[in-house]
Formats: sequence, structure tokens, C-alpha cells
Amino acid sequence: MCELQISLSDAANRFIEEQVAGGAYQSPSHFVLELVEKARIQAAKDNLAKLILEGENSGDGVEFSEERWLARRAELLAEVERRRSA
Repeated sequence: MCELQISLSDAANRFIEEQVAGGAYQSPSHFVLELVEKARIQAAKDNLAKLILEGENSGDGVEFSEERWLARRAELLAEVERRRSA
């Protein structure tokens, strides 16, 4: 773990203290950790939405059969092996 020193407005500090005093959080650190986790989840959702849109806008789709999957898997494994040996 690491320590981080931050500056807050008096109003923000009071709000955090109220949340801790009210039992919503064990400590100010837990409050901040939850905010960080929520931000990480939102960033992941935003990235997924971007990737989905990218895929939708990438052109006509192709049927993904078992044979196509096996061929693609072999390509990916070969690429991994090339990168490992480089």
C-alpha cells in the first residue's frame, strides 16, 4: 500500500467526515477507495462501449464458425510464440 496526501475543500472534508460518522464508510480511506473503484468500473464500461461501437462500425460481419475460431486461435497462438521468442 502507499500513502497519498490530497487537499480538499472544507466542504468536501466535512462531507467525507459525515459519511464516516454516519457509518457509511469505515474511514476516509475507505471512502476514497470506493470512489476510485467506481471510477475504474466506469472507465472499463466506457472503454467497452467504445470497442463495441468500433466493432459495429468496422464493416460487414462474417459468420464465426468452429473452423474459423480454430484457425484464428492458431494464428493468435503463433503470434504469442513469435513475441516470446523475439
